[in-house]
Amino acid sequence: DYAKTTRPVNSTYKSRIVTAYTNLANTLVTNVNCNPYTIPTTDTSGNLWWGSSGLIACNAYTLLKVYEWTGNTTYRDAALDALEWICGRNPVNRIFITGYGDALHGTDIYSFYWFDYLNPPPGYLCGNINTQDFLYLYKKYPYKYFMNVQNASTLEPCLPWQAELCYLISYFAYDLKLPETVDFTYFAEFANAWQATTADANWNPDCDIALPADGVVDAKDLAVLAEKWLQ
Repeated sequence: DYAKTTRPVNSTYKSRIVTAYTNLANTLVTNVNCNPYTIPTTDTSGNLWWGSSGLIACNAYTLLKVYEWTGNTTYRDAALDALEWICGRNPVNRIFITGYGDALHGTDIYSFYWFDYLNPPPGYLCGNINTQDFLYLYKKYPYKYFMNVQNASTLEPCLPWQAELCYLISYFAYDLKLPETVDFTYFAEFANAWQATTADANWNPDCDIALPADGVVDAKDLAVLAEKWLQ
């Protein structure tokens, strides 16, 4: 993180990065109220297009960075809106990640898998619902979803999106175990579980917070606690 590193950096570049990220984050926070599903996008019309899942995930990354710099939970909440959209809080009730949800994506057209009609492995972030559809161009309204193997705009994943999805999910995975505020009350629970493993009477899974979880409360978990202290 160029903006947070303790190493010597170019102050002009650092200031430009922080300003650009903060300005974009402020736009995204404003725009979440421009659509009923609070999607953080730069488009106030609410339109979605091929790859908008990836863009929404990228926007969430920006929001989380500005949240870390400022401590303003408004940015974090908007990033969580992005994850909730991807994970099914959308008008078609689809999880835009392959292998998950009651209604799975059709056979993916991505070239890695097309030759044998196999789906990609679970965990791929796919395109999104769109205002355009290559097969049915007469569908002019947003929030449509058409399930067909040829529908690239909806089904095709793109590799760069996957890094953003991994970051987004792993970031909030900490919060699934952490309390609303990481304070002395939580620290007392953590101290009681110190060095405990899953077989011990004082084992507390809410204190095994380092990723990936390893079944022991140790220095790796303490480092996470220190990072989140009083947040």
